[in-house]
Amino acid sequence: GSEELGWQNAQKKIPIFISLKDFADSSKTLLDFIVEQFLICSFPEARPFVIRLLDIGKCQILLDGLDEVSKQHESFVIKEIRDFTDKYDHNQYILSCRIAAFNYVFERFSDIEVADFDDNQIKQFIGNWFESNKTAARTCWDRINADKSIRELASVPLLLTLLCLSFDEDGGFPQNRAELYREALYLLLKKWDESKKVNRDEIYKHLTLENKIDMFSIIATESFNKNKYFLPQGHLERRIFRFMKELPGANEGLVRPDAESVLKSIEGQHGIFMEFAKRIFAFSHLTFQEYFVANYVITNWNKGYFEKLVESHASEDRWREVFLLTASMAENADEFILTMKKGIDSMVVQLNIRDYLSIIQQMVRKKAPYPDAYCRLIALIFGLLPVAVFRARARGPSASERIIWLTKSLDLNFVSVLGPAIDPRLKRHIR
Repeated sequence: GSEELGWQNAQKKIPIFISLKDFADSSKTLLDFIVEQFLICSFPEARPFVIRLLDIGKCQILLDGLDEVSKQHESFVIKEIRDFTDKYDHNQYILSCRIAAFNYVFERFSDIEVADFDDNQIKQFIGNWFESNKTAARTCWDRINADKSIRELASVPLLLTLLCLSFDEDGGFPQNRAELYREALYLLLKKWDESKKVNRDEIYKHLTLENKIDMFSIIATESFNKNKYFLPQGHLERRIFRFMKELPGANEGLVRPDAESVLKSIEGQHGIFMEFAKRIFAFSHLTFQEYFVANYVITNWNKGYFEKLVESHASEDRWREVFLLTASMAENADEFILTMKKGIDSMVVQLNIRDYLSIIQQMVRKKAPYPDAYCRLIALIFGLLPVAVFRARARGPSASERIIWLTKSLDLNFVSVLGPAIDPRLKRHIR
């Protein structure tokens, strides 16, 4: 009648949310499962009402979590969705799954990838989360925005949820960022599925969480050492294959095609790797790659790997975050600092003194427009003086003699720059 005609002319559709995991576990048809959701809400004459809505195309069906359906029920669920959408094709359907989990299964659907949040969307999400506490929302955003690595994590809605939960509970984020990254990875690799009681039929399900982290750490370190962020799919598959073959008790019948399935599972289920171009993969976030490299350093500490790391990369800016993460993860901070100092001292000895000070001077000049003499003085005090004193004690000449020699060789005028702050006992040695 006129009421039904009114529904047909209405612009809004009635949303119906369906967890595909729950549907698969119910052993019902999709129509019966939808009707059951209305019956649970004590809706009268639910079946004829639902069928009428579907017939006139007034439903928006939200099919959530196709990747969470077990292999046992996968074929049944796919067939049910196909048959249902063909029969009631005037309705709107939205089907969600992790990236690359089910490519080209539903020909009538348009593939749309959910992009990472931009800054405005992150800020809006935080505002909605702390809706009743504007001060907390503003502080949370300021903390995230001030840290590039944390802001990178915040671009992922799931990880932004983790950040908001952490801030809501503790009023801030862990000072040790490695703990935050560890929790984020644990959320992606394990906690998310556990919270939803998802048991995935992974081809690599015999790998423990520790095995997965070890595998990611090896791949991250090998690529980071070579300054490579994008990896061909074939290279990743071979590395995964080799790692799995070397595990104790590994299946001797494992063949290379399984490595491709493992890679696709990692991409589709966990999002640690992403395909950025055809058959070209990379870690989804640089922060994760750096964390895995630091984890590799800690794991191989007793094998002398850290000494090699300092010797090879201590002067490279791109390794800075790796060193900071390693320091925060190390059990013995004293050993870490001493190893770093030993490596840096060794590097300094091999440098020409003037070249070294020139580097420090240039760094100082970038920070502020100080006069050249003052830049050279800062370079001396903060760049070479501690090393000079250390060497003086070890090799014979007194520290004061070494300081005086360095001062004259650099043409520094301590008195004019520092004035009365100079120790009177040193003034007579300085022209």
